[in-house]
Amino acid sequence: MSVDLYVCRECKGSSSLLSRLEDRLAVGGGQQRELAHPDQPEVVVHVVKCQDICKGAVAGLEVHGRLTWFRRLRGPKAAKALAKLARRGGVGPIPERLASHRVSERDGRQVRR
Repeated sequence: MSVDLYVCRECKGSSSLLSRLEDRLAVGGGQQRELAHPDQPEVVVHVVKCQDICKGAVAGLEVHGRLTWFRRLRGPKAAKALAKLARRGGVGPIPERLASHRVSERDGRQVRR
């Protein structure tokens, strides 16, 4: 099973978000250099075109079966929270760090590729 994570390629700060996510999602990434658990899904990062909700870096992830979008993902803590949610497979509550970045108007809409 794999989880799709979508990151806008045109938004300001998207390249730094991508590099932070790749560092966090790499096997043994983050501060703990352990092997990934076999029950954790593989996270596939897709770079997509602009979603027209730009206010900094934009990312989308399926949470509880519905595509959820986040914007203004600027710092390393936001990338860490997004990577954590993606590693859980989009199951469980949205971390507090990401709750204020959620774009409810865009939720459930398909990705513009």
